Amino acid sequence: MRRPERLVAVLAALLAGVGLACADESVALGVHDLALDLPMGWTSKIERLDADDKTTGFRTLVRARCQTERCETSRETCVLWAHDKIGKHRDGADFARAIYASASERYALTRAALKSSGPGARVKSAANLAALGSTSWFLIETRAAEGYKSVMRADTMIEGRRVVAECRTCDGEDAPERFAAARAILGSVRVAPTAR
Repeated sequence: MRRPERLVAVLAALLAGVGLACADESVALGVHDLALDLPMGWTSKIERLDADDKTTGFRTLVRARCQTERCETSRETCVLWAHDKIGKHRDGADFARAIYASASERYALTRAALKSSGPGARVKSAANLAALGSTSWFLIETRAAEGYKSVMRADTMIEGRRVVAECRTCDGEDAPERFAAARAILGSVRVAPTAR
């Protein structure tokens, strides 16, 4: 291959790589102008729950799944629930201080995460406030028992919009990528710019 042709081939490969890196999918949740970004290789499905079901105020679900080659072993997923009413707390830190100041609420979050991780699961990172993107989430991370997925469960308020998430992975706790995509997804949840 001559030098100019090789240069063109290298540039084309670089531009293709840039296109892939920028190809994250933006997903509109369709409730309170919320949106999120999915990393490359993730797909999602949005579900609307029955409005007549009064057992929960969470009406919109996003089920996201990783379908990359790496995820054939990690089998990563995230489910996000959006509440159908605007709350009085404006941001995640304010919300966490109000709601999770109660030991019973912290216990309920911990119990839900452990239950989702299977019998014998343990807490890897105790329930605490964490900054993901520009949002503060109250989250907990578990270490699953053999044959189950580890869970990262998180709860926040974004400009009055409450969002709860549960992400799962088969990655072991020493995996450097463990929950990296999940953290990126949660950090991308926002009120869409068109709503401002």
